[in-house]
Amino acid sequence: MAPVIQDGREIIPRILRDMSDGVLVLDRQGQILYLNEQGRKMLGESQDVAGRSYAAAFLEQDTAGENDAFHQFVLDAVYDKEHTHSGEADYRAPNRETRRFSLTSSFLRSEDGAAPIGVVVLFSDVTEIARLNRQRRESSTIFAVLMICVWPPAFSRRERLFGTGASGPPPTSFIR
Repeated sequence: MAPVIQDGREIIPRILRDMSDGVLVLDRQGQILYLNEQGRKMLGESQDVAGRSYAAAFLEQDTAGENDAFHQFVLDAVYDKEHTHSGEADYRAPNRETRRFSLTSSFLRSEDGAAPIGVVVLFSDVTEIARLNRQRRESSTIFAVLMICVWPPAFSRRERLFGTGASGPPPTSFIR
């Protein structure tokens, strides 16, 4: 028998806390309402940033602009309130290697859709998947180059054996 949930308000914070993805929620003024523990780890934040402005917590520290693509997803949700934005962006936390995130950002409205609440950003670390895809593409390119290097001599031998323009299986008289 499934457990009965007495109070939905208790379960939602637990779900957000235990997610393997980062969850960032901002109000309309850009104040951080919520950043779950996994999100803090992924963004390199050691302390709770709730109550701070997004600009002070993240934009002002990114003086080199390394994380502009990530920040753009947040801003897209602020300025384009009608659409959900999805894609990937690199993020480099202070004193850490660059990670690849899959992001979805959207504007939040009240239940009735009338009152604007803020922005939610959901992000997942897809660094290993991106690395494997890059290796697969590189391997495919190397294979294609090798085939180009190997194939013409084999084709030339076939032409020598069966004549110019030979195609299809070899004549049966050559098979023993």
